[in-house]
Amino acid sequence: MKLEHLNRMIKSNYLQSSPFGFIMIIQHRSGCRISEVLKVSWRDIVNESEIIVHCDKGSLPKRVYVPEMSAFLPRFKKYMINPFEGVSRFQMYRLYRRLGISVENGPNKKKSVTHAFRKEYAQSTYDTSNSIEITRDILGHKNTTSTNHYVKRKKANSR
Repeated sequence: MKLEHLNRMIKSNYLQSSPFGFIMIIQHRSGCRISEVLKVSWRDIVNESEIIVHCDKGSLPKRVYVPEMSAFLPRFKKYMINPFEGVSRFQMYRLYRRLGISVENGPNKKKSVTHAFRKEYAQSTYDTSNSIEITRDILGHKNTTSTNHYVKRKKANSR
């Protein structure tokens, strides 16, 4: 499945009725790792349409706008329920594989499944900013070496 197809699914409300769909939407919008999204607690709910995702590896937390969850977030907060309780990264991996969500990584063209949204987000950020440093900061990497694994730079713009 192309990630553009996922955009159409989000807009058509197809994914907006399950925690799995919400996880995909959050990953798509924020570029967060699956493990970071799964750790969202009821305490991380800012209001009916915003959450805070605490990033791993020393990165700053991200505030993510998810209006698709506005019918659910207030209840999670009120009853102190973690939104993705009981969902594992292995379930998400199997779902992504079944949906055909993956990207090729590296020279050996190994398929990355759960990082597909992160890679797309990184590429989109880089294409918009044309700056590997800005992309690095947004992804929360400590150096550009990690960021270079996520983006394809044009030869003329490489630094």
